[in-house]
Amino acid sequence: MKKLTLSLFLLLAAVVSMAQNAEETQSCVVRKGNTYYVDDMTYTKKGFRVFLSKDMDSNAFKLFNNGYKISVGGWACLGAGLGVMTVGGIYYASSNNELNSDKKSSIGTDFGNIMVNLLGQSIIIIGSAAVAVGIPLVAVGYSRMHTAADMYNANCKQPAATLSLNADYNGLGLAVNF
Repeated sequence: MKKLTLSLFLLLAAVVSMAQNAEETQSCVVRKGNTYYVDDMTYTKKGFRVFLSKDMDSNAFKLFNNGYKISVGGWACLGAGLGVMTVGGIYYASSNNELNSDKKSSIGTDFGNIMVNLLGQSIIIIGSAAVAVGIPLVAVGYSRMHTAADMYNANCKQPAATLSLNADYNGLGLAVNF
């Protein structure tokens, strides 16, 4: 009887302490790819940015917002670079076809074809540079967004241990879960 009384007292104390700590806890963020989960809510990158802006953790919001802007700029560089490379490739391919043919070119001179060839090569180099800049920008932006989610989780307090009453065929028992 003393054991049962003691175990019920311990269980009551654990429930009271968990109830007191419930007000201090903050929901933790679980990140899977570019999707963020807080409690039962699912957020995209934009939605999580809005969620952080409403929260009191301004450092996490600033870091996430900075990373978001950098990643958007990186994707813009990648897209523009690939488009510019495509245009340069068209110029380059058309000038090579005209240089290698025996027919008169639409420009009329080999010098004009050589200039179009050089223009195509230059445009391809500019597009390649934009792509080379865009890839690290995307990586740095995503890294900052993930660090911001981890920074938000640093304030997340989870109970260190929970105490529960278990019943099985041998009788009643207390279980401490870490």
